[in-house]
Amino acid sequence: MDLTELLAFVVKNKASDLHLSSGLPPMIRVHGDIKRINLPAMEHKAVHGMIYDNRNDGQRKFYDENLECDFSFAVPNLVRFRVDAFVQNRGAGVFGAATVSRRIFWVQAFPALAALALLHYPGA
Repeated sequence: MDLTELLAFVVKNKASDLHLSSGLPPMIRVHGDIKRINLPAMEHKAVHGMIYDNRNDGQRKFYDENLECDFSFAVPNLVRFRVDAFVQNRGAGVFGAATVSRRIFWVQAFPALAALALLHYPGA
């Protein structure tokens, strides 16, 4: 599985977080409880690859120099995640937490204002 598939799995299973850690299977947080996904333990190379495959050169350099990097990652038409990539004693690790789109919040909380905004700013 790649990072996009894992994050889509998080959303499908109504989880809030994804935890990847070298030497362990992927885990998700559902209603506060950490649950292992029924996949084999991930090797450092696989977790590291997920970090590198989804970053630009500047972010890769920052990660290499600081052994950590924070970024956001969007699963198109689904959700955006806040991600913390880091190195720990077992190797590379990733923590991803789902974030609610501001657009979704505005549409749900203020439907009349959202409709008015979309009239003035199509595609917002």
